[in-house]
Amino acid sequence: KEVLNRWQTELEGKAWNSLFWENHDYPRAVSRFGNDSPVFWELSAKMLAVCLYMMKGTPYIYQGQELGMTNFQGRSIEDFQDIEIHNVYREMVGSGRISHEEMIRYINHMGRDNARTPMQWDGSRYAGFSQGEPWIGIPENHSYINAQAEAADSGSILNYYKRLIALRKEYKVISEGEIEFIYREHPQVLAYRRTYQGQELVVLANMKASAADLGEKPEVEGYRQLIGNYGGAECEQTLERLKPYECRVYIRTL
Repeated sequence: KEVLNRWQTELEGKAWNSLFWENHDYPRAVSRFGNDSPVFWELSAKMLAVCLYMMKGTPYIYQGQELGMTNFQGRSIEDFQDIEIHNVYREMVGSGRISHEEMIRYINHMGRDNARTPMQWDGSRYAGFSQGEPWIGIPENHSYINAQAEAADSGSILNYYKRLIALRKEYKVISEGEIEFIYREHPQVLAYRRTYQGQELVVLANMKASAADLGEKPEVEGYRQLIGNYGGAECEQTLERLKPYECRVYIRTL
């Protein structure tokens, strides 16, 4: 929350933000900041997309992020190719400072190879990336996290990203509006307000697997819900709690 706040507020009027969760050196966002369990994978991936795509700046999509691709779960050091991972493993495990199991757990969470697995095009043996075995393994969940399956599913993460892109093009308040962060002290809610030429946008996102009580309720009378990740388009006039990993975006004309 602090980093995103700093990006948005300190660059206001000075520079243009690059909005990103992932690149070739970062682990997958849904595994790092969301929840890649079957229960919350889709919800948290959509929530993270909303958090970023409703901000000011140019959003970037790293290959597979738009599918909700998750971290690669290696079991031995031989499963990884990144030279940095091998060097750190030799230093830390070889010296006895950390166990093999602990190191593998850390690598699976934050290692750079998490973002370097092949793009998951379909559910075939090598995810449609190649006919031969690729240089690094592929997450087993590629059987359902893949471009072919998600393109055919109107409610998929892929099609959710397409909706967000369309909204950014339709509403100038998303791409150009000023930003004010709200609920700044809340331990699990990222929320902000955008304003631009008579339009106001309110973004609410619960970044945890437990429900979030908002305490002081946001005023949403006169707003309509633009997008959410739990289904349904009706704006609740009284809003007291966000479900696990729930996100909502409200808009109104002032």
